[in-house]
Amino acid sequence: MFDLQFSQSEYLADLKTALLHEFDALYQKHHDQGIYAFALVLDGLLVAQYTTVSTKKSLLTEVENKYQYLSEEDMWNVEKWQYRAQTNQGVSSFSRSMSEYFQHTRLSFTSVHSKDRFNQNALNFYVQGMEDVKDIILDKYDLLADKITFMVHLPNDPQVAIRSLERLNPPSSNLFEAIANLKSTVITQGKTRFKLSQVDKDILTDLGQSLEIEPYDDMQIAQQAYLLSLEPYFLETSPYIQNLINDIAAMEEGYLVMTKQEIQNRMKQFNF
Repeated sequence: MFDLQFSQSEYLADLKTALLHEFDALYQKHHDQGIYAFALVLDGLLVAQYTTVSTKKSLLTEVENKYQYLSEEDMWNVEKWQYRAQTNQGVSSFSRSMSEYFQHTRLSFTSVHSKDRFNQNALNFYVQGMEDVKDIILDKYDLLADKITFMVHLPNDPQVAIRSLERLNPPSSNLFEAIANLKSTVITQGKTRFKLSQVDKDILTDLGQSLEIEPYDDMQIAQQAYLLSLEPYFLETSPYIQNLINDIAAMEEGYLVMTKQEIQNRMKQFNF
């Protein structure tokens, strides 16, 4: 079974092979369009989903169709990039060996600290893989490090992309522009309400009602949170909702990590 703790070097080699395979395929198809960035995209469980490139030719000009091209504001919006790798031996194949391990490990967390440590190790693993293949890619295709930008992208968490950009790339106008764009996204997110689906709202409503049941039973609340995290639809909820539920279910040395007041304070940030 995949295990970052005991087999990182083995799986790092597999990740590098997958990344190189996908970049090769993307480069062969789009190199004449001016590739300016290459990204590895993760999902909410930190399982690698796909790689993607964006090109200068895909950027919108005044005379072009806005539905076919990227606007300047979306130049660093990875989820809107047009070109994704579609190979049978790339990241998706590699990730199948990781998914079960990641899911099992997350469900076995006993504290917020252990969850955070696991997440950080996983992110470092991906960034290390990108760092190792970057030099190979630059040499193989005779590319300049300041002309193509490498990054790891996690939806709804621009800080992950920012940290990966800073580690993977030398100073350049591309790098500074990407970081500035993503930092503005962080600021904007801080000023706007969380966008919640109906499922997210239902979860918060049920949680709020459970907190008001007397007498208050913190272990019962934690058990409900744990069972909720096992539901198939849980991974489709907002990452912020997932973090809240996982933290409620977490324990540290036999004690629950979050008190009733702390849960209520966390819920207030959603303003639903």
